[in-house]
Amino acid sequence: MKALKYAAAPGLLLLVACGPGDRAPGENAAQPAPATASNEVKQTPSAPRTDLACDYPVDGAKDTAASVLARFGKQARRATIAGPEGMELAGVVLWPGDPAREVELILDDERPGEHIAGLRVSGEKSQWQAQGLGIGTSLERVVAANGAAIGFWGFGWDYGGYVSDFGKGRLEQLPGGCSLGLRLDLAADDPQQGEGLMGDSAVRSDDKAVAGRRIFVDEISLNWR
Repeated sequence: MKALKYAAAPGLLLLVACGPGDRAPGENAAQPAPATASNEVKQTPSAPRTDLACDYPVDGAKDTAASVLARFGKQARRATIAGPEGMELAGVVLWPGDPAREVELILDDERPGEHIAGLRVSGEKSQWQAQGLGIGTSLERVVAANGAAIGFWGFGWDYGGYVSDFGKGRLEQLPGGCSLGLRLDLAADDPQQGEGLMGDSAVRSDDKAVAGRRIFVDEISLNWR
């Protein structure tokens, strides 16, 4: 996986949701009454789109800070994005202050014109998904979606939990030309207190130390570099 230097392994740039659970079949709903002058059918707005893609909510191959700010208006603002090891990154935040919708865009400092290098979502209330994976998705579901074991960095440091290798699985390259980045986390109540999974060493999802541990997606990113 080609990662970005601000969110993957050291020296790389880095910028992935449980789907809704199965619902029990409901009882047959009554047929709605015909609309009349006193009984108008009320239209409900469609739910906002929550699937991240190489061209949504922005297209890093085409978009710049200027085009994003113009398109989103009050739903976007310039911001300084926190990176690992104290780095501060120039960026734009979409839907700022909305924990379900907020997206951080990181600008490309290697090309003129303030192009978008990547986007990042996090926070347990985030509703964003990428390839059906969202914040809180289990490691087991990530591996199943990928169709191959993955590698990630041990926990407890600035680059801890970042997926370093999708093992040539289905998640290695997304339709549209961008790449997926995931950061994993270990449950705080891990009975082994992180033993065997901590520090700046590579871990594989099929390692014996991983079996039975509660590991989940904590951050999702898309990268265009």
